[in-house]
Amino acid sequence: MLTLDELQQNDKTWEANGLQFVLDPFAASQIKQLRIDYNEAEDEFSVVNPDGPQSSC
Repeated sequence: MLTLDELQQNDKTWEANGLQFVLDPFAASQIKQLRIDYNEAEDEFSVVNPDGPQSSC
């Protein structure tokens, strides 16, 4: 399990495909859509918020 912080009372939680996700209320209010992909070849996750700021890097 990957955790970055302790679960707080007001956190928003949901489950998808057997995985539990947790966001604090501010982060949850900023996200309308969220895509989380797992790349097996690289053994890594990528998180994309299509409504978030775009980078030109």
